[in-house]
Amino acid sequence: GFTRDGKIVATRMKMVCDGGAYGLSTEGVMRKGAILAAGPYVVPNLQIDTYGIYTNNTPSGAFRSFGALQTEFATESMLDVAAERLGLDPFDIRRINAMRDGALTHTKAKLGTVSLLRCLDEAEKASGWEKGAPTVRGGTRHDLNGPGIRPACALGARFDADAKREAAE
Repeated sequence: GFTRDGKIVATRMKMVCDGGAYGLSTEGVMRKGAILAAGPYVVPNLQIDTYGIYTNNTPSGAFRSFGALQTEFATESMLDVAAERLGLDPFDIRRINAMRDGALTHTKAKLGTVSLLRCLDEAEKASGWEKGAPTVRGGTRHDLNGPGIRPACALGARFDADAKREAAE
């Protein structure tokens, strides 16, 4: 739930994880997803129910953020819906709820420096975002066109200075 001015009061989340036939890493994925579920936002009351299920599907594994993307996608989507219903700008609702330096996460970990507000400011400037409440469903926004999905992972490689390459002829 939210206050009228956009502050998060409480969030309830239900996670159902398909662990395949063996559930090799299901518990770890659920744990990490639950730990990161609130994202970088202050959520004073958070309930997360997790369910690992066995199915006849191919086992899934932990990769690319280890369960966090799914819960953070849900949290970010919740903020977008709340902004629309409350008539707030999506960037502003994130600023209202953003963790600040020294904040405690819902697992009581104390954060050092939190750069979320600066990141939001830079993202808003770089995107050419039009201020105001979103009307995505009505299609009246002019800044919502173009590529909007980016992979949450990167490809990288490291080579030692004395690396050798041999090719068979």
